[in-house]
Amino acid sequence: MSSTRTRAARDSKDPEGPVLQFGAHDWAAFLARIKRGTGR
Repeated sequence: MSSTRTRAARDSKDPEGPVLQFGAHDWAAFLARIKRGTGR
């Protein structure tokens, strides 16, 4: 995966609200923490 790729996230209850963008490395780290159960 290229380091220039990003993932966008938005609150589904506010579809017109702001969008947060994460780089590929940060997104992968976020998912890994969730899978380990250490997402706090």
